[in-house]
Amino acid sequence: AQATLLPEIADIETLLSFGESWRAEAPMMVPSQAGVSRSTASDFILACARHPQTSEMEIAQALRRASPTAFPNPRFVALADELLGRRGRMSAAIAAMSPRNEGIESQPFELWPAPT
Repeated sequence: AQATLLPEIADIETLLSFGESWRAEAPMMVPSQAGVSRSTASDFILACARHPQTSEMEIAQALRRASPTAFPNPRFVALADELLGRRGRMSAAIAAMSPRNEGIESQPFELWPAPT
């Protein structure tokens, strides 16, 4: 069995660096073992970073509407929350998301453009 590595701050820094260079003209694919945790956390983190004027709660709600199976990885989000200086708002927003629908298979979804 393959060990799962815990996300580290360097992972978030890499993600944010990519997000700064991504022009959003083409879809972004975030690979994930199950497609519900780190990938959706990455979507949420990039949306927060690219739209600092939009509330974290609004972005989390948009993510839930886009994907009923999304379950952003709390550690990934907490690290980004700290790095982006969001003072716990990102973590609070994903904690407040409605429960994910576990009864359906994860499907690709589009979060962009993020809410304005």
